[in-house]
Amino acid sequence: MATQGITGLFSAGDLASAENQSMRDRAMAVAKLNKGEAGAYAAGLGSGMLIEGLAGMAGMKTRNQKKQEDVQNILSKYSTADQNDPEVLFALSQDFIQAGYPNFSQQFAERARTLSDTLTDNKINQQLADAKTQTAETGARFTKKPTIEVGNPNNSSQTIRMQLNPDTNQYEVMRDADGNPYVTDKFSTGEDVNLSTDFMAVKDKDGNITGATEIPGSPAYKAARELEKITALKEQLTVGQANNVLQLVDSAFNMYNDRMTEVGKGVVKSNRDAIFSVEAKALSATGYPGTKRKNMENAILAITANIGFDKLQAMRDASPTGGALGQVAIQELVALQASLGSLSLDQQPEVFYANLEKIQDHYKNMLILMSAKGTEEIKDLNLSSQYKVTKDPVSGDPIVTLVEKKQESAF
Repeated sequence: MATQGITGLFSAGDLASAENQSMRDRAMAVAKLNKGEAGAYAAGLGSGMLIEGLAGMAGMKTRNQKKQEDVQNILSKYSTADQNDPEVLFALSQDFIQAGYPNFSQQFAERARTLSDTLTDNKINQQLADAKTQTAETGARFTKKPTIEVGNPNNSSQTIRMQLNPDTNQYEVMRDADGNPYVTDKFSTGEDVNLSTDFMAVKDKDGNITGATEIPGSPAYKAARELEKITALKEQLTVGQANNVLQLVDSAFNMYNDRMTEVGKGVVKSNRDAIFSVEAKALSATGYPGTKRKNMENAILAITANIGFDKLQAMRDASPTGGALGQVAIQELVALQASLGSLSLDQQPEVFYANLEKIQDHYKNMLILMSAKGTEEIKDLNLSSQYKVTKDPVSGDPIVTLVEKKQESAF
């Protein structure tokens, strides 16, 4: 598939139109000035237009003609370049800044950053989709049976029956009414009819048979190693995405702390909130690029895009399943979605900051959970949330409850 060149997407006329829009925005701002301020601004503008007219009469290039020629020359350098290559767009941005056109440079830089983020996300999502497909294919090739019989390492003439635990996907020793391992004479029928060729018994440190593991080189062994590799890849990609979001959150915190702008003339100056103030909101509504509020809006969009259902589900899949830790992961994701829905620049600054902190905390907790093995105690994981664990009186399953946000230590 042929790639569209830069000139197929941008032209000098396109950028000139954008510049004209910027001029109209400035004109609107002038209309809102006081009488004396507007007169001074108009006088300066009028002198500039007079110079433009005289230059045209003398056969010289006007400023606008020179600008369009410069823009066209820069674009021509990239006429066959791929418009979907962030490096090309960054190079264009640098050329425009060197030529003295910062507004054009910013347009290409912003597009390059957006495109770079999109391509990275697409690559990660494709890798996750491929890993999911491989998992399904491997699972289809080898499905564990509900029960198996393995050789008794303590008696070569016997087998021990094992039962698959659906929660852990591991085999456990089946026991009789007296609590003893279920043992069968494997030679009673004259052949090893039920003896597994994929699994063998394993013992604990005290020599007790506790379950079964794959026989090295068997189909089950190969399938298990393949699944381990796929699972590790999925976890690596998901952790990478979570770290990317934490970087976006850190960037938003930096913008928040750097939001005050000094305004005024002479010795009469004051600080104005460039993100949450009414003036900042009004300026952002005009579409004017590069403001602190607009940059924060873009940061929120990037954070929101990374907390979609598919990405949250990938985080859930990469965290421990079953038991208390599995329930903690679910509660963290539910809380994460809830805190995301309350992230808005129309809030008071302190409320926005607190909600941003909640998102950061839940993501950090998920990173901890995704690196856990599933056997740890909640209190030992150093989570920023406190959980209480009780047991269901009927099933005995753990019930996990979020108690409160911790201020100092974890749990």
